[in-house]
Amino acid sequence: MLIVLHETVASETETLNLFRTRHDNESEQSSYHMVIARDGRRIRTVGDDYRAYGAGDSAISDYTIRLKKGSDGSLNNIALHVSLVSPEDGRGDNATHSGYTKRQYASTAAQVLIWQATYGIPITYMTTHKAIDRSNTRKDPRSFDSIEFGDAYRHLAASCGLQAYAARR
Repeated sequence: MLIVLHETVASETETLNLFRTRHDNESEQSSYHMVIARDGRRIRTVGDDYRAYGAGDSAISDYTIRLKKGSDGSLNNIALHVSLVSPEDGRGDNATHSGYTKRQYASTAAQVLIWQATYGIPITYMTTHKAIDRSNTRKDPRSFDSIEFGDAYRHLAASCGLQAYAARR
């Protein structure tokens, strides 16, 4: 029902190693369905049919899902998570960094279009981790250029015959 954009705030290797480490405590889990490398490679880390742990304590307006009584609630059960690998200067707590590569924007746009075509998710149901985070501590994806993404998205939608999606933006 929802696509959430993230950034890794770590290198590709560190991110993938974190996802491969088992965490018995669910609150320590962290994962995305897809990681977008700096060179544009899409790295599948969790299948679309499985829950990724990308959103933590999250909600849209007042809407959230609580699986356990007394839990904070999360959108993880209805979200597909895609994360862009941060540049080297984005591996700290700075408010901004040098940004993402053209290949990352193109690859992210391609993945969003695949999910839209597969699951019927409208582009208006794409959001950021920052927008859904109820703890107000997440700021990702920092330095995300929505114009650069939009250009890549519209170009790919048109070239794939998915103009209906491109027109909705």
